[in-house]
This record gives sequence, C-alpha cells and structure tokens, in this order.
Amino acid sequence: MQDIVVAKLPNAGLGNKLFVWGAAFIFAKQNNLPLYIIGLNRIHLGPFLRNEKVKRLYYGQFNRQKTEIKLLYWKHKFRGTSIIYEPKIGQMKSNYPTQFIFNTIPSWRDYFGNLNQDRIALLNEFNVLLSKKVTDRLSIHTTLPAIAIHIRMGDFKTLQDGKDFKLESATRTPLHYFKQCLLKIREKFSYQIKATIFTDGYKEEVQELLAIENVEFHEADLDVVDLLLLSKSKVIVTSAHSSFSEWAGFLSEAAIIRHPDHIHSRIRIEEDLFEGTIDEYMKLPITELYK
Repeated sequence: MQDIVVAKLPNAGLGNKLFVWGAAFIFAKQNNLPLYIIGLNRIHLGPFLRNEKVKRLYYGQFNRQKTEIKLLYWKHKFRGTSIIYEPKIGQMKSNYPTQFIFNTIPSWRDYFGNLNQDRIALLNEFNVLLSKKVTDRLSIHTTLPAIAIHIRMGDFKTLQDGKDFKLESATRTPLHYFKQCLLKIREKFSYQIKATIFTDGYKEEVQELLAIENVEFHEADLDVVDLLLLSKSKVIVTSAHSSFSEWAGFLSEAAIIRHPDHIHSRIRIEEDLFEGTIDEYMKLPITELYK
C-alpha cells in the first residue's frame, strides 16, 4: 500500500488552514506522494455565536479531491498503518505503509519559514485548488484595487486605553494607523489614488476611514475571492496578527505595509518584493504606484 500525506486542517480561519495545507503539499511534492486534505469545509460555530459578519464557510470554494485519493486515505485509516505527525520538510522513506499527517499551525514568529522557498509552486497549486465558482466570481471584478487596506476585526479584541499594542496578541490594529498609512502613500504618489477597505467587520466600524475622500468599502465576496483580490493590489496595508493579511501578501507581488510592532519574519524571501513599515516604504526611490 502506498504512503500518503494528510493535511488535517485546524478548526481555524482560512489563513491558518493554508499554513497546514502548504507544509503538507510541499512534503507530498518532494516525496511524490498523494495528498489528502481534510477540514476545508468544516463549519465554524464561533462566528455565528459572536454574530460576526464573516462566517468562515469555505464550502464550494475549492475543487473536490479525486475519489481514489479519498479511498486510499480510508484504507490507511482502518488498516493500522504507521502514522508520523509533522515530518520535517524534505524527502523521507518509510519501511511500512505510512500516513504523514500535518495538522499544526506554525509559530507566529516565523509563519512562512517552511513555505517561502517553495512560494511559486504553492501559488500554482493554490490556483489549481480553486473551484470554478471562485474563478467565475473573480472574473466579475474587472477593476483591481490600487491600495488595499485589510482590517481584521471579527473575534479580535479592541486595544484598551493604556495598553501597549506591541505586547498584545489577537488585537485589532487601531484605525488611526491605517489612516496614517493611507495618507502617507497618497503623499508619495497621488491623493487621487483610490483605496479599498477589505474587512470582516461591519461598514459602520470603519467609518473613520470611509470619511476620507476616494476610499471605498469592499462588500465581502467569497473569502477566497477576497483573499485573491487583496493579493492583486499594488499596495497591501495588512492587519497585525492576521494570517489572512499575511497570506494575501504571500500570494502577491505587491508592496506589503506591515505594522512596525509586529514584524517577526519575512513573508516572502524575494529581495525585490517590498515588505516593511510605512516609513521604510516612503524612502523607496519610486514615484509611480503602477510601475
């Protein structure tokens, strides 16, 4: 019986699921093994209980796997095959039929450390996974964002007065930070450049930014569609702590603006792709956003 690789995706949002999928895909590719993905369509109760706008439902957004791979997985499961959890990325041989299982979200200190060497292969495979429903929805969006601002809200807490944002986790990036970034980018290029807000929050929660001229609110589409639209922007201003933000950057060739208090490691390793603080971005010797 053939060895297989299993990505048991966590009960988490799309970005955290993709970390597990990415590691499993690279291992399967290196060892020429079939990959079975579990948990893409899991229902998350938390967003419903908290009355969040985005419910994190991904059903129908990815292609279904081939039946023979599913059957191979279940044969392994019930025949007492060997199981190895979280094998290191690289080639591995086993003496017995083995399930290599990936199910752990990597440390926030280096989310993409095992992935960014294979970024292009992951980008190509991600596109293969997309369902026709997603590609059809993408084709509707003929105008891509220039400046994309991703504001993660959902179950993130609001920063309390007197708290140091640098020391807080799972906390909403303050709105005044996004406003500062937007105004500086426009100062560098043009005040006429449109900015688009992507958020899992409600429109009334970002009115401070919508009050600025030529800022539009993106009405949420399918989660994967929103992720890809973010990735196709020229500049992405990310939310700290948000794996959704960081995956948009990973899939992108855009400049990525990151909060200075929460830059722990690079998302991409290509030196010609900018990712850093707004102040560092302002020093770049470019004068046109669309170059």
